Amino acid sequence: RVIVRGRPTRRDGLPYSQRFIDSVWRALRELNQNPELAPLLAEHGGGSDALYNKLFGAPVSTITGRLRGSVSYTVARNTPFSGLAADGAKLALWRLHLEGFSVVAFVHDEIVVELPEQPVPPLEADYSEAAQRIASICTDAMQSVCAAVPIAAQFAVSYAWHKSCDARWIDERLVPSDARDDDNFAIFAAADTRDYGPLQPVPEGLFADATPGE
Repeated sequence: RVIVRGRPTRRDGLPYSQRFIDSVWRALRELNQNPELAPLLAEHGGGSDALYNKLFGAPVSTITGRLRGSVSYTVARNTPFSGLAADGAKLALWRLHLEGFSVVAFVHDEIVVELPEQPVPPLEADYSEAAQRIASICTDAMQSVCAAVPIAAQFAVSYAWHKSCDARWIDERLVPSDARDDDNFAIFAAADTRDYGPLQPVPEGLFADATPGE
């Protein structure tokens, strides 16, 4: 491909032999079945980015209508999945906003929402209703763009967001999974779009984090 781009050198900086370069162009002419490309390959002029894009670039779209033109092979294979997930995540963020939730961050595949702190000791609180509602909004939004692919979400509540967080339950109540920092009065519920299987109970006294699922 570097030859087609007009850069006939290897990664170590040494040039390819002229014999090898000629064989590449000859093979491309023999394999080509597109009449529009035939004159470009016959008079390649040593290659160019424009010729590379015509040979190897391809349009791609998601089932939601996201369009990209003349992209590489890997991008063409990745866009139908990552582009679709991005559309589902945007819908989830918008629906959370419409329902009045305070979205404070979107971290890769997690949505971080700020919740009011309940006026009881942390281990006597119960944030399950709000967390389950957030998860429901996220899964419904993602499901709307993923057709028959089953979607699930996991959640947890903590005073500070961190990747190692899991949901912490006490007597069927969802409580903060970490200790409260006096300088940080926010409680966060996180939801994302991947399926990591059922959440496991977190022993008391440990720090935990959140990650929900597709």
